[in-house]
Amino acid sequence: MTMPSNKAPAPNRRPRFSLGSLGEFGYLVCAPSASPAAVSEAQRWGHIMKNLTLCVICTLATALTSGCKSTRGFEPQWLPQSAQLTYSTEYEGNVRAKVKARVTEADFATAVRALKLIPYTEDQEYSQHADHLNWKRGPDKRWDPSPDVERTLISHHYNWWEIVKYENGFLYYSLVDTEGR
Repeated sequence: MTMPSNKAPAPNRRPRFSLGSLGEFGYLVCAPSASPAAVSEAQRWGHIMKNLTLCVICTLATALTSGCKSTRGFEPQWLPQSAQLTYSTEYEGNVRAKVKARVTEADFATAVRALKLIPYTEDQEYSQHADHLNWKRGPDKRWDPSPDVERTLISHHYNWWEIVKYENGFLYYSLVDTEGR
């Protein structure tokens, strides 16, 4: 039995790395080929930058489509559900929080009980901190309590004071740190 002849060219039988050469060697020093590690490092950084860019774009798109609005500020848990919050802010100097809400007198009485407030005249330390605890109008026109302290109710724990009053159908609440900087 004879095998049919293969018309394919003869295989290249030269060794991959020659041990010697008959010709003249042109370069005495050869630069090493690019390291596969360096190539893969560059590819990895390119991949990381592409993914990072994609993440930033997705985050911005999500923020824009979801409304991208900040919280309304301080929203106290003791405020009745029926109250309409008209103004709320946090961290204005010594004032840690301010709230103005439209409430009924019954809702105001409920809030007073929840906060365990007393008239400011019953607290002996009030006069020492009156400059911090007086009602002041703010730069925002929505915060508009009168400077009258006559019906102000308070509660304090160390240097934290809660001052509250009911005026013109609104509850005004301010949380003040008398030792804040």
